[in-house]
Amino acid sequence: MNLGPSSRKDKFARMSQYAEDRKKKKKRLVTRGDVLDEREVDDEEQVTHKEEEANEQLQFEDPFEDEFEEEEVEPVEEKKEEEEDWEDEVEVANKPVKIRALTKDELTKLKGNRMNEEEKTSSRAIPKPDVFLGSSKTIGREEVLDFDNRSYDMLHRVQTEWPCLSCDFVVPDQDPSNPGRLEPVQMKKYPYTVYLVAGTQASSATKNEIYVMKFAELHKTKYDDDSMDGDSEDEDNDEDPKLQIRSVAHRQPINRVRSMNSSPIVAVWDEAGVVSIIDLTKHVRHLAQTPNDAFKREKPKEASVLGSFQQSAEGFALAWNQVQTGVLAAGARDSVVRLYEPRESQSAWAAGPVITAHSDSVEDLGFSPSEAHVLASCSVDRSVRIYDLRERASLKRGSIIIEEAHASDVNVISWEDKLSRLLASGGDDGNFRIWDVRHPNRPISDITWHTEAITSIQFQPGEDAVVAVASADNRLSIWDFATEPDHGDAQNDMEIPDQLLFLHQGQDDVKELRWHPVYTEMIISTAANGFHAFKPNLEDDEMREFDDERDDEIQIQLD
Repeated sequence: MNLGPSSRKDKFARMSQYAEDRKKKKKRLVTRGDVLDEREVDDEEQVTHKEEEANEQLQFEDPFEDEFEEEEVEPVEEKKEEEEDWEDEVEVANKPVKIRALTKDELTKLKGNRMNEEEKTSSRAIPKPDVFLGSSKTIGREEVLDFDNRSYDMLHRVQTEWPCLSCDFVVPDQDPSNPGRLEPVQMKKYPYTVYLVAGTQASSATKNEIYVMKFAELHKTKYDDDSMDGDSEDEDNDEDPKLQIRSVAHRQPINRVRSMNSSPIVAVWDEAGVVSIIDLTKHVRHLAQTPNDAFKREKPKEASVLGSFQQSAEGFALAWNQVQTGVLAAGARDSVVRLYEPRESQSAWAAGPVITAHSDSVEDLGFSPSEAHVLASCSVDRSVRIYDLRERASLKRGSIIIEEAHASDVNVISWEDKLSRLLASGGDDGNFRIWDVRHPNRPISDITWHTEAITSIQFQPGEDAVVAVASADNRLSIWDFATEPDHGDAQNDMEIPDQLLFLHQGQDDVKELRWHPVYTEMIISTAANGFHAFKPNLEDDEMREFDDERDDEIQIQLD
């Protein structure tokens, strides 16, 4: 399958049409775990349903609510009984098949590892799942994708008026002149508040906006629908999360958005072939100062543009230099990579050197996390190239060249930021590879598991062996490629690779994922049907309980 520039635009158009159809048609959205099962409501049926306007679509969905939970309670008893009867009939008619995400513990069990009798007695009872490793594209008409909430420490979902092709996290107090990775914070004390920027794909160009969003009161959701389990870490986890949003008018569909060192200064690639550098500081500050319960949706604001550059073609590749503050690289469909450098203390930007090494569309870019002069790129020409920006000859060909990095278009790349030696790449054929740039002749890891094009890939911050991968097959996977595959495991007949840590589903046409730069266990993903913000449960429940008890004992001894 080819997800090059031409087919990408077709898919983008479908995303916009998806949102437009959702607004026009009268539907009942029924939440079943990870899939929204949309059923049209007949006017003759006695069902109360409040039609949501554009403003009301900017809200979180409760992934743990009952399927037919009503927003309004009718005072008439007879009507309420009719609704309940109708709901029962629908439940019987659809015969939902429970298919759920797998925890790391369950993945280990499915790989053939067996616990001894003592561990079986002391472990938490886990019901046997109907294991589903396909994508929501292969679910039958009368099936719904459900999940076990124990698979996630936190899972929240939100739908906006228009779908977004690209997004990135923003840290409100982050100084854009401060390069390097932020200090990570382990997620133990809920709730959390995070900020996000995203670019829309609206049905018409003039409706497009840059969303500046605040996800507040993100509580822990693990065990939310388990009556016997409690959670001492988040006593108020029944509170609903809050979404606040400010819109900045852009008037062109946005292909990609990237924040500079996680600051509110962002770069935007749009469909008209313009690269813009925009200061969103006042909008992020406004959201940070607004109480979570005192928010009103306002009309889109005008952008504070620091730089704007018209290209000969549109593009998708965009990357900020993580060491030399303010240097931006943009790659276009015309196969050219252009650099932009700051002037006058980052109040303006000017065009810099040009890289002409590729022979086809440049799909993604990434600066080395530790060396300001090192830039990597990938292309539809199937190659991955790494440049030394100090050398003129390198700009024309590349210093490190992997000619046939994949058997098809190379869509995405990502550096690991721990040692800055490894580079991940994802191809149009569903394959992703890990390269040691010191020895680029062959990948150190080569995994073909996804069935359609890789659309996004990113190393977990601070980790050199954990990578998250999103695919057009509607699956988002997390891998630990340092795990040695057990080729002699005869019991592993479920096609679960030993390196697979976690599998997330429930989004249609997943476009991009991003790890949070501070809360490095949290992922945001954007797709045609909205955003998912989640923290996967990658720990064995028993081991976590043991660690907590040991920490308590150590604390008592210290006291």
